[in-house]
Amino acid sequence: MSYRNVIFNTESNGFYGPVANGYMVSGYVVSKHASERMQQRCIPALILHWLIAYGRKQRIQSGTEIIYFDKTSRHELRAYAGRLALKRLADFLDAYLIVRDEVVITAGHRYRRIVTN
Repeated sequence: MSYRNVIFNTESNGFYGPVANGYMVSGYVVSKHASERMQQRCIPALILHWLIAYGRKQRIQSGTEIIYFDKTSRHELRAYAGRLALKRLADFLDAYLIVRDEVVITAGHRYRRIVTN
């Protein structure tokens, strides 16, 4: 396993470390496939962490969830990170994660609106 994509963080609010088939971020295992897609789609690990911490979770299939930033989560994130940080990273706030059983399956950028129930 390559350790070049693994970020170690000693903060108590998030854990980054290697696992068998990928790495772990804030209690979620990031699969190798998701890691490759994040690299191909230029989604930084910080956005992954913010999505897990502040993103809205919506069930899309049996056991599968999509995590994305909606208006409420963006406001919470702005209160945490500040207006300037969000302005600089605005291009990444359309990112989403597909998660099943606390394993990140894939990541991408939204180009269509997510229909809510």
